[in-house]
Amino acid sequence: MKWIDYYKILGVEADAELEMIVTAYRRKAFEYHPDRSNRSDAKERMYEVNRAYETLKDKSLRTAYDMKWIENHKQRSEDQFYTVNLLENEMVEAAELTLKAYFQAILNQNYEAAYRFLFQNGLVESTFIRWQNSVASVYRMIGFETQFIKALKNKTSKSNEIQYIAVFSVTVQEIDKMSGYEEMELLSKSVLFSDGKWQIYMDQINIDAVISKFDKLSEQKKRKYYLKKTTMSRGELILGIERELERYIRYGSPFSLAFFEIISKEEQFMKIYFRQKHFDDLISLIKNAIRKLDVIGTWTTDCICVLLPGSGLEEATLFRNKILKLIEDYASDDKQFTVKSTIYENEVKHLEYLLNQVRETLENWEENFLSYKNYQSG
Repeated sequence: MKWIDYYKILGVEADAELEMIVTAYRRKAFEYHPDRSNRSDAKERMYEVNRAYETLKDKSLRTAYDMKWIENHKQRSEDQFYTVNLLENEMVEAAELTLKAYFQAILNQNYEAAYRFLFQNGLVESTFIRWQNSVASVYRMIGFETQFIKALKNKTSKSNEIQYIAVFSVTVQEIDKMSGYEEMELLSKSVLFSDGKWQIYMDQINIDAVISKFDKLSEQKKRKYYLKKTTMSRGELILGIERELERYIRYGSPFSLAFFEIISKEEQFMKIYFRQKHFDDLISLIKNAIRKLDVIGTWTTDCICVLLPGSGLEEATLFRNKILKLIEDYASDDKQFTVKSTIYENEVKHLEYLLNQVRETLENWEENFLSYKNYQSG
């Protein structure tokens, strides 16, 4: 399918705020509306404008589109280059020294110095520093290693254009300030040679959104979110899910959610009382069985959710079976209730998609590898 640049269609930058997108849409709609425009392709243009606007005004659709936009933009940027087997050693060394100096400045939290190594693409210094400070509030860099991957040469010889691109892999060692764990992040960085010097290329991202995300994670750290032994609300659970989603994107760290729903079997007039009693008992039971980093909370009034950082489907299944065994030991003749259980293993990178999948999972218990335990007398 032919790639369509919705930002280009609306005439805005890739990091444009929603207000700018709305303004651009109105301007384009006025220009291309078939009832107003004399252009022969007005109807087709208006269709493209509408498609672009419908995608970019929706937060989740725009997030998914931006991932594709970045990949396509990088590919188009490299189309005018061809791979060269080897740059002169001095050039590779100079490119790598620039890259190392950039990461060393970030390691030393000297963000003003780091900014000076960047290839200028519109990112202002104050925003760059704000971005780095927000990341450092959650992850503390403790080391890095670089490795040369390949070199690209421009097909043209214009002096005012990028002449070479040196591509490196960078392994960054970080301390996750919330958990205290040491993590490894693998990056790909391009160093550009232009105007007689090497500079670091920055991918096009929505900086304000990234800063907001890390500020939110930092706030969780201040509240010692993962050290709490209290039962979380649904909103707090979602904050924890956002946190693990960032780790999944950054490091590939898996996580799962385990759900346990309780239904009392007593007579109707006693149902609410006993359901709440069993619900509270089960929360205490599960709370005593989870790890330090696991998070327990109430998803609905009848449903307990446990967030399992670092656990894939296999580990989450073992956890669920352990909890169901504890519930079985807890159950007796005077405790009549039904427990339904299911697991969600994350495989997506966007919170909206994840929550939609969780909702679908919980709406279709029997279709989602559920474990069903009916604890009732006689």
